[in-house]
Amino acid sequence: MKFLSRILSNIALKTIDKQLHKQQDGDGKTVHLPMLMLIIGVGCTGIVLIPTIISFCEKEIVMGIIFSVFALLCSTMILGYCNQRICYDEDGFTSKTFLGVKRRFSYADIEYIRGDMASDIKLKVRNKTVHIDEIAIGKTEFLAFAQKQYRLLNGGKNIPICDKKSKCDAIFNGNVKNPTGLIVVYVIITVLFGSFIVAMPIINVPTPMDELEFKTVIVDNYSTDEECLSLNVNGFETDPYLDGYKETLSDVSGFLKLLDNKEKIKIGYVEIVDDGVTEYKIKYVEDVNGLVYATPEDFHEYYQENIVKAIVVFALFFAVWIANVALSIYVGRNPRKFSKKFVRLFFKDGTIKM
Repeated sequence: MKFLSRILSNIALKTIDKQLHKQQDGDGKTVHLPMLMLIIGVGCTGIVLIPTIISFCEKEIVMGIIFSVFALLCSTMILGYCNQRICYDEDGFTSKTFLGVKRRFSYADIEYIRGDMASDIKLKVRNKTVHIDEIAIGKTEFLAFAQKQYRLLNGGKNIPICDKKSKCDAIFNGNVKNPTGLIVVYVIITVLFGSFIVAMPIINVPTPMDELEFKTVIVDNYSTDEECLSLNVNGFETDPYLDGYKETLSDVSGFLKLLDNKEKIKIGYVEIVDDGVTEYKIKYVEDVNGLVYATPEDFHEYYQENIVKAIVVFALFFAVWIANVALSIYVGRNPRKFSKKFVRLFFKDGTIKM
C-alpha cells in the first residue's frame, strides 16, 4: 500500500510539474504565472488552515504556529500569481513585484539580460532587477517584443547578454540551471527547521491560573495507564484527565488514597474541543484542606521534558537535512563523478548541465 501511494504521489508531482512547465502562448500584453499556481495555492492554503484553526481553538499554540507557517508558505503561491507580472506596450513595460510594487520602464532603460528560456530570466533595468520566472506565461512574446523595441531605440543593437555567474551559480560551480530557486528552497526549509527547534521550548509556557476553570468534585472511580490518570466525575461530557500524573503529582499515593476514600478535591482544568468532543485537561489539583498536589508549573515542567525529546528527534532530522543539502551541493558541483541515476536523486532531469 505504501509503495502504491508513493507511486501515485510521484505521478501527481510529475504531472503538476509538467503542467507548470507546459509551453503556453501569451496574449502579447502580459507576462504572468500559470493559473495552476493559484489553484494549488488556494487548495493547499485552505487545507492547512483547517488544522491551524483547530490547533489554536484547542490552545495547542506550538502546532498552531507550525501550521500557520505552512499556510503562509502556501499562500505565497496566491500572492505570486496575483502580483508577479509584467504588462507591456510599445512605449515600455510595467513590472509588478511579488510584493506588489509597480515600476514603469522604457525599453531603452534595459542594461542587460541574464538567463535562458529554460530557466529564470533577469532583466537589469535602471539598476533594478526584473525577475521573470521560468514557468511564466508570455515571457517568450515579451522578450521578443522587448528585443524589437530595444533595437529601434539603440540603432539595431541587441540587448546585451550578461554571462557573469551569480553567487548561487558559484555554489554549484555553474553546473545547475536556475540555482537561485534551489538555494531559496534550501534556505527556507533550513530556517523553518531551525526556528521550530528554537521556538519549541520558548513557546511552551505554564497555563495562567485565570485561564483555568475550577470545580470541587467527588470522583466516582478512576483509571490509569502509563502516562494518564482519568477521573470519572458527574457533570462532565468526558472524563477529566491528568497527563503524566506520576511526574506531576507531588504525592501520587496520597492523591490516589483521596480518590479511593471518595473525598472532595478541587480541580482546575482547560476545555479542549476535538472533533466536536470536549475534553477536560486538568492542570491544578487541591484537597479540601488546601494541600496542593499539582499546579500548571508542574505540568509545564513535564511537557518541557517531552519537548526536549521531540527536539532531539527534530535535531536528528535537521542533521539529516543538512547532510542532504551538503551532499546535493557536492553532487551539483561534481555531477560527472556520479551516475545519472544517482544525480537524479537530488536534481530533476534537465537541471544539471552534464
